[in-house]
Amino acid sequence: MNRALPLRRPGAGRIGHPIRATVTAQPAETIAEHLGVDVRGAGPLAGAACASPLLARDVMFPDKGDRAGAEFARRVCASCPVDKDVCLARFGTLSHGVVAGLTAAERRAQRVRARAAVAQ
Repeated sequence: MNRALPLRRPGAGRIGHPIRATVTAQPAETIAEHLGVDVRGAGPLAGAACASPLLARDVMFPDKGDRAGAEFARRVCASCPVDKDVCLARFGTLSHGVVAGLTAAERRAQRVRARAAVAQ
């Protein structure tokens, strides 16, 4: 009897320990480096929780449909000292990931509502 192969990769949709997830054979680019955020310097994005070197880069970019991953990313955003409006202004146009506690679909809906309000 043939068994169907899983459509998702093993472990997809599961949140691993964020600190252990960064331990790899080769050092991975941090989210701060990926997004160009200087967490050590001064500025509106200094101290961003999502740019912590203790978080794996993919924590803020959960797979599509991964609700647990999105919820974890929202909790990271909730603990962040950065103003959510500043974060949205800088990264709100990303086509994926959680920014300022909002998923890409939520940010898209927010932009559509804003355009509709301006048009009226």
